[in-house]
Amino acid sequence: MTLKNLSLILIALTALTGCQSGGRDTIDSSPGGAALGKTELGACALASPLRQLHAGHDRAGDARLQAMMSAQPATAGAALYGSACADSNAFRMGSGVHDMTGPAGDSISAGYEDPTHVLRGIHLRQFARAFALESPCNGERVILAVTETGFLTQGLRQSVLEKIAADPELSAHYAGENIMMSATHTHSGPGGEAHHSAYNLFRLGYDALVHEIYSTALFRAIQQAHRNLEAHPEPGHVRLAVGELLDVNTNRSEPAYANNPQAEREAWLDSAGEEVRVNKRMLQLRFDRADGRSIGLLNWFGVHTTSVGTHEPLISSDNKGLAAISVERMMGTDYLAPDGEDRFVAAFAQSDEGDSSPNLCFRENPYPDISIGCGVDTLESTAASGVKQLARAIELYDAGGVELRGGLRSRLTHVRMDDIEVDDPVVLASLDHPAELDSTIKRTCTAALGFSMAAGAEDNRGPTQEGIACSDIDPAANLAGDIETVLATIAGGATGSGYPALPARTVGTLLGCGLTVGSDVLPALPDVDYGCHAEKPILFPIGTTELISNADLPMQIMTLGQLAIVALPWEVTTTSARRIRATVMAELAEAGIEHAVVAGLSNDFVQYLTTREEYATQQYEGASTHFGPWTLAAVQQSLRPLAISLRDNTDAPDGVPAPQTAPGLPPRLPYLAADALMPGTAYGEVLTDAAEAYTAGDTVQVVFASAHPRNDALDKLNQAYLLAEREQADGQWQVVARERDPELIMRWHASPEAPVAGQLIALRSSQIEALWHLPRNLPSGRYRIRHEGTAVPLLGSDSLGPRTPFSGTSSSFSVSGPMDDCPGYPALF
Repeated sequence: MTLKNLSLILIALTALTGCQSGGRDTIDSSPGGAALGKTELGACALASPLRQLHAGHDRAGDARLQAMMSAQPATAGAALYGSACADSNAFRMGSGVHDMTGPAGDSISAGYEDPTHVLRGIHLRQFARAFALESPCNGERVILAVTETGFLTQGLRQSVLEKIAADPELSAHYAGENIMMSATHTHSGPGGEAHHSAYNLFRLGYDALVHEIYSTALFRAIQQAHRNLEAHPEPGHVRLAVGELLDVNTNRSEPAYANNPQAEREAWLDSAGEEVRVNKRMLQLRFDRADGRSIGLLNWFGVHTTSVGTHEPLISSDNKGLAAISVERMMGTDYLAPDGEDRFVAAFAQSDEGDSSPNLCFRENPYPDISIGCGVDTLESTAASGVKQLARAIELYDAGGVELRGGLRSRLTHVRMDDIEVDDPVVLASLDHPAELDSTIKRTCTAALGFSMAAGAEDNRGPTQEGIACSDIDPAANLAGDIETVLATIAGGATGSGYPALPARTVGTLLGCGLTVGSDVLPALPDVDYGCHAEKPILFPIGTTELISNADLPMQIMTLGQLAIVALPWEVTTTSARRIRATVMAELAEAGIEHAVVAGLSNDFVQYLTTREEYATQQYEGASTHFGPWTLAAVQQSLRPLAISLRDNTDAPDGVPAPQTAPGLPPRLPYLAADALMPGTAYGEVLTDAAEAYTAGDTVQVVFASAHPRNDALDKLNQAYLLAEREQADGQWQVVARERDPELIMRWHASPEAPVAGQLIALRSSQIEALWHLPRNLPSGRYRIRHEGTAVPLLGSDSLGPRTPFSGTSSSFSVSGPMDDCPGYPALF
């Protein structure tokens, strides 16, 4: 993600007409004040033309959502937290943020099951962000942490909890039950950090370096948040704002959504009477000190972070990351501030994004069209999605919101998900599905993935097709459909509507539907049952081994005043989340909880959670629902006693022990550190230099002879490979941008290039290409671009020989400007 410190803000904004000085002290952060909107960058976000990209996709006025958003008198204090919290609005608080960017070369992205999507450079750096809260009225503490990663795996959570347990300062206050960790689900971050092989398979094994970077950064963000809280004993206030956000997300799995009950769908209509098929609600917390100074915001909105897509081989925190870094830029966040000092932290977390896509034009411009997100390319689409979320967050922040009143409480349990019979009469009474989707005994199954999982989602296709289901076993029709698929693939080609699809319907229904215990395909195994997967033709029988995936899954509910956060390890579809919120609110509303948000991708990862009706269609999401058709009902059944334990202030229901795992096989092939140089060059040498003069709005390109970015990926956290600098009056050079900022993109080029990942290729030469999109409001002056790296010239016996730091600097160049009051795209917005 891109982050800018206070000094960068001072330089970038001083040329703007009537701009603020850029420091936090110049910003009106009084409750309800227009703090963010009054900054020049905030005003630019609100006025950005990118907000109009595909405007009118949605209609306002979702009546059900409007009712959910209406502010109600706070009543959660005494009812939920006891008499001491009856009228309490006080919270102690702290925030933390730490760079967690993974290796920017030869890393395979998480999210896309595609080993050829190798990351070679940085669009936006990744960050871990955390908030620590304490309630003086009931003495409880909680941690809410958000990572800009594809997943929050059990192995990563385990490593961070182990670090916390080993730290006397933190372990006195925090353990698993009161710590919530969530991922934004960017698909453009390095993968391979999981302990479970299912999530490392297409990353070609477990990557210990990625795991170390992620766990170190997340722990440090949590540590910063705690120390910031401890350094500020005075209580402040947490404000909640809720609003509708349009033209940002669309349902990518409409056949599945349409299979939900009509009455349920008709409960969610817009002002034109049309179905609202994805959650349009943005919910945001604002953390204010007692004197009104803000230290951060935490935002939830459900949309996939897949704007960048497979079109770009760059690390990126995607649309949510762009929104987060932009807010921190406005507030002058200092990422190197000493622990204990305030730093403004903006976290844009994930909600119910299971079937929610940011690619609003995927129907008109189907994958792999580069304008799938309505922009001219995927980076413009990323900027548009990010600035729309950013602008709405600014509006909610500046509106102030209502104060949270009451205390804090958290309950967590682990449930064995592949062995649950749904027998809760309340949950059973809530089910409303056709008789053909029913079964006398409703139970979860041994984990397995279906054939349509390999099809990918509609906005990022895989090699098979969706809708391959055991409810449709007609060999002749399936064979005809497969022939039609082959012909469409030939006619459309890899760049058209006939994107290559394997003729899998015949094989899927004949083979996959026979994959049950006791069949001729799979012999009976103890404690294994694939026979209840109903419509799902099984492609990958995951089984019960912890080496592959996890079935002992965490479920957590955390309450902050009148807000309940339901943390689940799934990607939760829109209708599944509506039912989950209803289940939780049925138990907590009487205790004063007014809002519930589903925080998906939290504390572990186990792919998708669909309704029974959606599952029956066997679209990508249903085929990726591990534990069969009754998984959602089992989740609702498990959440009810958890909510009741919160309401009644009793212990969390008994569950299975939290799993303790080790990195699964196989390990990633070793990286052979040996950086070659092209003849006659030196590390850091400028191969392509800048021109002598530019105008604000131009793009500067500089290429350096360099080394593999994996050499110093851990050392580069909160540092930079690329720095754009401006000459000061005293001849010193001041940093104005780094590759964490949206305007400065880093691309890594290796020779020889590797088609997948070059772990075993030694003696490769590297080049780092800097592309600086000069902001249109950049002050005139002289600038240069500097590169810093680390080379390993000789192959060491431990695969890492002597390390040689180096740097290189372009020629200085003049920039005439500014040309506008705002940065403009592609610099920012």
